[in-house]
This record gives sequence, structure tokens and C-alpha cells, in this order.
Amino acid sequence: MSVLIAVIPEGLPVSVTLSLTVIAKAMGKSKVLCKSLTTVETLGAVNVLCSDKTGTLTQNKMFVQNAAILDEEYSSSQARIAITKDDSRAKETLEQLRVISGLCNAAQFDAATLHLPISSRKINGDATDTAILRFAEELGDVSDLTRNWKREFDLPFNSKNKYMV
Repeated sequence: MSVLIAVIPEGLPVSVTLSLTVIAKAMGKSKVLCKSLTTVETLGAVNVLCSDKTGTLTQNKMFVQNAAILDEEYSSSQARIAITKDDSRAKETLEQLRVISGLCNAAQFDAATLHLPISSRKINGDATDTAILRFAEELGDVSDLTRNWKREFDLPFNSKNKYMV
């Protein structure tokens, strides 16, 4: 590619487009869906895939696999064990994560399925909030949180602000 750029400067856009197309085809063979070449361009800088808004890949079924606190990473079962131990050094931080996950969430459990295990309960809400609510419930009872805290004001998450209040 550098030879093409050196010989013909006008060849830069063509060379980059061709190389990205070859990469996109190779990814397609590995069953990775790329909707546009700009996706491929930014893919080199991505370390973690956090969400899929359309549900194309996730089928609107997302789950929290791990939670990281500083240098420690916990699976949901490890976090549940650590939060119940009194001598756990991450207990307070995991408890804060549980409170934030449970309260800053627009999803709600369907009352008719509360008797079922957490993984089988129906949840009303989008896929991301559903996954986070399920994780919070695994760490402790979310209904206790909603009884003890009163929501005064709600500013939902949006892609412009990139936060919720």
C-alpha cells in the first residue's frame, strides 16, 4: 500500500478503500457483520463491544458477564459471593454498583414472573437496562432499593449527553 501512495498520491483513497473491503470480506467469512466501511475503520480501536442498539446480533437478549472494579474483575456469581462476605474488600464497592444498577434503570420486572428464578423472569425495558437490572437482582433484592429510594426527577440516557440523571 505504501508503494501505491508514494507513486500515486491520488491512490490513497482507493488503496485504503480496497484494503478495508478485503478486511470486511474476511470478517464476513468469520460471521462478523459490518454495515459500512466506517465500522471497519473504527474497529481497530475497539476493545470491548458494549451494546447493540438494533438487536441484530443480540436478539435483544443481553446479559452482564463480568463487572470490573479497578484491577479486579468479577463474574456475576463471584460478585454475588463477594458482596455477601463481610471480609471482602470489594463488598462496599459492589454494593454501590448494585444500588446504581438497580436505581438508575428504566426496566422493571413483570410482577407475574417474580416467583421464577432471576434468569427466567420477564423484564419490561430495553435490552441494556434488562441486562443491568438482572445483574443488580443477582447481587441483592432490587425491590428493597425501590422501596427505600424515591425518584424525584428523571433525565433518561441519550446518545448526545451520554449519561442519565
